[in-house]
Order: sequence, then C-alpha cells, then structure tokens
Amino acid sequence: MASTLFDQEYLNKLERLQLLARRLLRNRSAGEHLSLGKGVSLEFNEYRRYYPGDDFRLIDWNVFSRTEKLYLKLFSPEHDLNVYILLDHSASMGVGTPPKIQLARQVAGSLGYIALAQQDRVSLFGMGQDLQELVHYQRSKNQAFSLFRILEDIQCKGSGHFNETIIRFMRRNIPGGLVVLVTDLLDPDGFDDGLKFLAASRFDVLVIHLLDESEIRINVGGPHILFDVEGGGEQKISLTPAIREKYHRRMLAYLDHAESFCRRHQIEYMRAFTSASFEDIVLRYLRMGAYVH
Repeated sequence: MASTLFDQEYLNKLERLQLLARRLLRNRSAGEHLSLGKGVSLEFNEYRRYYPGDDFRLIDWNVFSRTEKLYLKLFSPEHDLNVYILLDHSASMGVGTPPKIQLARQVAGSLGYIALAQQDRVSLFGMGQDLQELVHYQRSKNQAFSLFRILEDIQCKGSGHFNETIIRFMRRNIPGGLVVLVTDLLDPDGFDDGLKFLAASRFDVLVIHLLDESEIRINVGGPHILFDVEGGGEQKISLTPAIREKYHRRMLAYLDHAESFCRRHQIEYMRAFTSASFEDIVLRYLRMGAYVH
C-alpha cells in the first residue's frame, strides 16, 4: 500500500501478531475463542487430533476408549462479538512527536484487523467535536484495507467533548459487545461521567490511554506563550522551576486518577506513550490474556 502508516511492514507485523495470538490460544485451551471481548458463550463444533502442547483437559476420553487415539473437542462461539472502536481525533491528539493520532490509528487498525480475522463484527467511531460512525459492522478480514484507508484519512481538529460523545454513543441503542477507547483522556470537563456510564452498561470496556512524554513533564523554562490547541486561547507564562514541578505533580495525579478510576469500575486500562510501537501495545494486551475467552 502507498500509506506510510499501513504499509507492507505494518501488515507483516500484524501477521506476526496473529501467529502469536494463535500460539497463546493453543497454550490455553483448544475450546476457547480468540476474541477481543469477554463472556463469549461456546458450543461444540468438531474434533481434531491431539498434538503435544495442547490442553489435555480438552481430550475426549470416550473417543480414546473407542479408537485409542487422542482427539480434542473444539468449540466455536455461539454469537459473533461486536467490537466498537472509538478513536479520539480531537485537536489534542495531534500533539506529540510523533503525534498521538499516528499511533492511535495504527493501534485501532491492529485491533480491528485481529477482530475481523476472527469473524467478529467491527464498527469504528470518530470522537471529535461530535460522534461519527465511520465503519459499520464489517466482519471480514478482507475489509481491513478499507478500515485502514478510513483511519488514514482521519484528521485531528476541534475540541473534544468526551462525556457528551460517550452519551451519544450509548443512546444509539446498539447491541452489547466490547468498546475500545483510543484516547488521551484530555478534556476540560473530565472523563469520569462518560466512563462510569459505559461501565454500568452491557459493554466490556478497554481504555488505551495515549500520551506524549512531553505532556508529563515540562523541560523548558523562562517566558513562554501557552496555546490551547482545542479551545484556541493563549496565555503568557514564566515557566519557573516551581511551576514546572507543580505541573508535573498534577499530571502524575491525573494519570493515577485515570488508572485507579478504571480499575475501580472494572474497565481494562492500558497506558502508552508515543515513543511506543503499535505492536508493543497489542502484545501487552495479548499477553494479559484479554484476547482469549
């Protein structure tokens, strides 16, 4: 592909992630479904021969007693999973080196690709000044390329309204499933109400919190003009050591609040900086076991 974000190198890395995901699945149980979501009910599907390393708990001993051969019982999900990816593209997501939106696009594309490869249904929503449904219920791996093209075209602009956007999403009265929020959680009105609303719903929720390291600590001093990239305002300020330290403490408190809030409300939470690669983030989630249910 001509895209710089979703080129052949990106696709090769995705395929390696798929192989790892399948290996993790094999090490767990042949009866589990590789999926992004939780609570997928299973029904018996077929048998296959046992291979060293398979979960012996899935061996059908009745078949063994008749054939003296080891076979595993395989299961498939009764219902496909609905995966809703909500991508924050407000102006603050354009900040960073590289910009947060660049990593956000690749992470969203990776999660969508893995879900589509499992025949789950994927929808993509943009979270900017309003809620936009960009992809509606795709369910084939072949549709990943159209998902990548849409992600590539997303631009950061305007002020975000996190809580209001989540409420609009919930009012769509869509089927339950997994909601993946890829966002910096930077909103003057906070994020508590929106996340609390989601946590109390029929959805499983994953927050992938993306930040640039420059947003955590200010490393410059002296007089500066601060610009509000979303609100459009500006303010002159002298960045003394005391102000820089106060800012750093408040950012650490904000990060602690985001993580502890999610944990308290049983929301999966992952934080990453723009210096990370998309595959590192996906690997972390895979190794948490969250994809295998």
